[in-house]
Amino acid sequence: MIEERFDIGDIPCKAFMPDEGIVALAVLAVHGFAGDKESSVIAVLAEELCAEEQGAVYCFDFPAHGAHPSDELSVSACADALESVAQFVSRRHADVRHAVFATSFGGYMALRCLDRLSRALGVFSLVLRAPAVKMAQTLEGILGEEGLAQIERAGFVEAGFERKLHVCKGFLEELKEFDVCRAYDRPMLVIHGDRDDVVLPADIARFMEMNPLAKLVRIPGADHRFKGEGQVAAVIDAARRFLAAS
Repeated sequence: MIEERFDIGDIPCKAFMPDEGIVALAVLAVHGFAGDKESSVIAVLAEELCAEEQGAVYCFDFPAHGAHPSDELSVSACADALESVAQFVSRRHADVRHAVFATSFGGYMALRCLDRLSRALGVFSLVLRAPAVKMAQTLEGILGEEGLAQIERAGFVEAGFERKLHVCKGFLEELKEFDVCRAYDRPMLVIHGDRDDVVLPADIARFMEMNPLAKLVRIPGADHRFKGEGQVAAVIDAARRFLAAS
């Protein structure tokens, strides 16, 4: 597997390519809130797809995440970045199958930007890992009453891990203006842990009711991060099987 690093404008990107250079499937992997392109799950996905499916996997940092130079955390900026990378992948791999593998907030963005992704990629397969189908409520739950009160007092609150994100009221309002928990009339794979306390099982159940063409794979004992023994392998196996059959 060959790893490439490059920028698309100001968007830091990484690509994993098969050693032989022949690509049959190009996958755009989208990280979650406060995550980045260095996701260990994306790396494992790339290793599997490069070896088994002649797959190339592309990932990038959303604005305010990872190594992205901007500190602006906004849905619109994230949507623009997602579309720009999708357009790049489509141009670079015009004659192969396309797919999107999106996690948590990345799943929210993929669903919110389906039309933009379709214009960029054409027909593509969609895999959602613990998608935040109620992202505004999910983030409010993460911040808690204290965090929300600080936004009212100071205008923002810091959230995240190594790189702190400034979550402001405007970002929350952007999330609330578009509910992605709706019907899409398209096949997709949803992978969810049955012990996820961030993206709630009730929200995923409601989403699945509205999307009868979607397939749900539940990972027993998995929480939001899928860090238990064998859980990431189960995610990757489900994703690979779905993509191979799509």
